[in-house]
Amino acid sequence: MLPVRLLREDAGATMQIDERARREMYERLEVVLGARTADALMEHLPPVGWAEVATKSDLAAMRVDLEALGIEWSPKCIVRSPA
Repeated sequence: MLPVRLLREDAGATMQIDERARREMYERLEVVLGARTADALMEHLPPVGWAEVATKSDLAAMRVDLEALGIEWSPKCIVRSPA
């Protein structure tokens, strides 16, 4: 078992991970689990903080805004409606 505290005292809070913390986490994982497993686990983290990741509700709000501007949105592309 890893001697690492994964949750802060205030349960449910999210912790910002900066590059230094990501590197330290990777180095510890590499020591405990090996480079291959550490690489696999790190690939599951977003390249930016979770605050920068769009949620489904963010995308729904963006769709409403785009449609209000006359822009049709689909997951594959953005197409401007004819005027």
